[in-house]
Amino acid sequence: MVQRIYTGTGDQGETGLFGGSRVAKSNLRVSAYGAVDELNAMIGWTLSQVREPVITERLPMLQPDLFAIGAHLATVVRPGARTPKLPPLPAPRIAELEQWIDDAEGELPELRAFVMPGGSSGGAALHVARTVCRRAERDVIRLARSSGDSGDFGDSGESGDSAHAGNSGDSAHAGSSGDSAHAGGSGDSAHSADSADAHGVDSSIIVYLNRVSDLLFVWARRENLHAGAEEEQWLPGSG
Repeated sequence: MVQRIYTGTGDQGETGLFGGSRVAKSNLRVSAYGAVDELNAMIGWTLSQVREPVITERLPMLQPDLFAIGAHLATVVRPGARTPKLPPLPAPRIAELEQWIDDAEGELPELRAFVMPGGSSGGAALHVARTVCRRAERDVIRLARSSGDSGDFGDSGESGDSAHAGNSGDSAHAGSSGDSAHAGGSGDSAHSADSADAHGVDSSIIVYLNRVSDLLFVWARRENLHAGAEEEQWLPGSG
């Protein structure tokens, strides 16, 4: 018997969550785990572009982490229902991400201005992956901060800019990472891995995505450095 990938169950604009709930595909939760899935796919494509050995070794390690995060975001357990068995969240990886950021920054020239996304094919791909990561982070935060049950069970909860919106829009990192105006670290200190909001969004997911976006930024610079691609700075009024 041929197993078909299409089922027709989503033809009315709904999808199923782990735990048995069905929600609109415009639901905040679907937008959140969909953005994480897009980030995972973007990292897969980026791997075909990068050449720097440290990056090619470490970048694939993020993909299983993102699958685990997606599974947790896609899970809502109704009262009295059995909790599905889920892979552990990658909270222990956060300290490793920070070390990778520090390692990369240690060999990069000091950042004194905003950096134009681009450079080599690998560097440009890493910049795009960074913006996708920032959007995934925003969608997860939007889910975490939403009120009521509409984020999980209702048909409301449109995410607004969640699907394929492109630019990160959070500012800083020189058209780069988002919530810090420096070249690498995110400025966040808490690593609490065991607190979850009303929608079951573990705080470590947000921290993890925040660090990954910072990492992708410094890796874009590192890839360009090793490729011999000149780093073009944005200077207000120069263009």
